[in-house]
Amino acid sequence: MTRKAAMSMILWTVVLILMSESANAGVVVLAQKGPIPAQEEVVWNDDDITDDNACTMAFAADELQKFLRLITQHEEDWAVVDSADAGNENQVVLTLVAASEVQKPLGNEGYIISTRNFGTSWRVEIKATSRIGILYGAYDFLNRLGVRWFSPGEPGQVVPSSELKTIPSINTVEKPDFLLRGFHAWEDRADHDFLLWMARNRLNYWCIQQSNKPMLHKLGIRLAGAEHRIHSWYLGATNPYPYDHENFKGDDTRPADPYPTSPSYAGDENEDGSLSYYEAHPEWYGLVKGKRIPGPGSPKGKGIRHGVNFCTSNQDALSEFVKNAVEDLETGRLKQAAIVNVWLLDNAQWCECENCQKTGSPTDRNLRVVHALDRAIKVARQEGRIKRTIRLLFLTYNDVIDPPTRPLPDDFDYDTCIATFFPIRRCYVHDMQDEHCDLNSRFNGIFNDWTVSADRHYRGQMFVGEYYNVSRFKSLPMSFMNTMSQDIPYYHKLGARYFHYMHVSTKNWGNKALTNWQMAQQLWDVEADVEALWKDYFLTRYGKAADEMRRFYEGLEPMLSNVTWLKYTAGPNLNRGSKDAFKGSHLSYDQTGVGPSLLDMRKSGDACRSIINRVIAMELPERVRQRVLENERMLAYGELTLEYYDLAEQGFDAVRRNETAEANQLLEQLETVASKLKQDTVSASNAGEHANAENALDATYANGAARALRRKIAKMTGTK
Repeated sequence: MTRKAAMSMILWTVVLILMSESANAGVVVLAQKGPIPAQEEVVWNDDDITDDNACTMAFAADELQKFLRLITQHEEDWAVVDSADAGNENQVVLTLVAASEVQKPLGNEGYIISTRNFGTSWRVEIKATSRIGILYGAYDFLNRLGVRWFSPGEPGQVVPSSELKTIPSINTVEKPDFLLRGFHAWEDRADHDFLLWMARNRLNYWCIQQSNKPMLHKLGIRLAGAEHRIHSWYLGATNPYPYDHENFKGDDTRPADPYPTSPSYAGDENEDGSLSYYEAHPEWYGLVKGKRIPGPGSPKGKGIRHGVNFCTSNQDALSEFVKNAVEDLETGRLKQAAIVNVWLLDNAQWCECENCQKTGSPTDRNLRVVHALDRAIKVARQEGRIKRTIRLLFLTYNDVIDPPTRPLPDDFDYDTCIATFFPIRRCYVHDMQDEHCDLNSRFNGIFNDWTVSADRHYRGQMFVGEYYNVSRFKSLPMSFMNTMSQDIPYYHKLGARYFHYMHVSTKNWGNKALTNWQMAQQLWDVEADVEALWKDYFLTRYGKAADEMRRFYEGLEPMLSNVTWLKYTAGPNLNRGSKDAFKGSHLSYDQTGVGPSLLDMRKSGDACRSIINRVIAMELPERVRQRVLENERMLAYGELTLEYYDLAEQGFDAVRRNETAEANQLLEQLETVASKLKQDTVSASNAGEHANAENALDATYANGAARALRRKIAKMTGTK
């Protein structure tokens, strides 16, 4: 029997003893073999799970201790002691068992909670087959006692006061409906409170760039990495050629070159004394209009995300790309990653060579890369160089959004190679399945083609990457409560089992607390009663202001649901002084159409302002007042943004009508609002490099509108 198999048979138990008033103080009993290591001492992702289990189980006991002390207001009770000191009454027993001991498969995160009564005493049992199941079961038990974690940190949590003389009757088997749940990011920007909030709400997807990785492992949060940068990482045109090229001097100490000399080899063309990948093998890179293009940054876009993908039909290029990727997973920047986003360049061009054309569409070529990498990872696992399961997420987005046009290889592994559907620039006025929305109906059709079409070639799983705070939205106070209530069950119905969204703010949430909390609850239980969730959220978070605050949140939805056209079309057009800023079918200036007009949006904002002012005037507990004020600050950011767009459009219209005095008056008002937006350096922050802005004016994507209006007025009046 292997050590790992032996460990699976050990019975790990955490016993929580709730003593009666007449008994001694309550205690938390942690009964397990061996020492309890600190999270930094654990060797995560190896075959020995002893230390993993010990660390997470002890943390689950600590969390129970912390919140039971808060609930009962007995700060000196609930000490963690050895099992020898455990009693037999009023117990909560957390037990890690072998999978064979439960009737239904629980997976890596499922658990069972059951209660039994014995006259005047009771017993609660929480069982799981994994340490993360135990942790989630502990959090679920606390949730059933009334504890809530609506936003990160102590101000965002709600803890009821109780002597715990009774415990609710529970008999449930829990496992998540979505297997990966969380947020897509790529920066070290989550603090301790945010990561704890994720675990307490049973979310498990974050980025490998996070510095405190031991904490992430302890909490069961999967580490994801790579994205569009992999082209530059593994086959960057300017990266040094790592082999001893037979026609180049100065690289003699490098390994023998495994590839034949390129017929296009021209040596050290830039004369920098070294040989690059492109100089050694121009034929590895994409052919566009008869010329080999050295990858990212050319001929369109800047940086490492855009340009031309490498020649994926070139087996040598593909082999080198895959070799470098596997080495990175073994010992490099991705050595702790459980998830790799195999994304080539962002909405890039593809090689036009004859061989690439023969391999099919961009999606077909993309899947060729994914398949090759997956096979190489499996070889590395067989050889013991990689000791963990790695899942590859590939894009269903922009240039590769259409399904494959030909059958996939027989050994294409649908368990480890998963499509990620990103409906970039979708409409949030309508649900995804709304057939009356031309934009969403297009995305919905594509999603159906991937998931349920009878003649589809891809038969695997789907990951949904939503955009509840896509980079252009810049943390505006949008509400998605009704959108999510419809979209998440719909995605699940069509086969999605993984879900995240981009650019979450890690603090300063305001109304985003509902978006993030509701998402977490629906991803765990896709059939969750959203009306009950909303009632719980508003009553528990806002107390006697619950009804007013619900109306406030509901008003935010129409106020900003048309944000896609506002930020992608209206803002840039206003920045240029264009007369077509509000000419789309979804967003006009003053006529309600497919979506609310700008004036409709401002009207909804005015209604939200009236509500929040009434709530602020109420007598509220200080904790509730601070939550309301955070909502008010985010509302002000949204109001000023809409006012800025409105004044700019009115000013340009006055110029078109040759109303000089009116145009100058509007310019003055516009500059005043612009100054207020520029002073706000907080609202459009905390969401990552792409979704942040230096200030709220830059976040409008129309920060030059006042200058454009001034120029138009000068031209109209013949002044400088």
